[in-house]
Amino acid sequence: MAFLNNINKNITHQCSEKNNKITSCINSLNNNGGLGLKPAH
Repeated sequence: MAFLNNINKNITHQCSEKNNKITSCINSLNNNGGLGLKPAH
C-alpha cells in the first residue's frame, strides 16, 4: 500500500480543504474496494 499512500499524501498536500474532502471520499471508496483497486499484499 506504500505506493497508494504516497499518492494520497501528494494529493492531500496539493489540494484545498474542499478537495481534501473529495479525496477522503475517494480514499474511503478505494479502501472498501469501491474503485476496484486491490491493495498489494
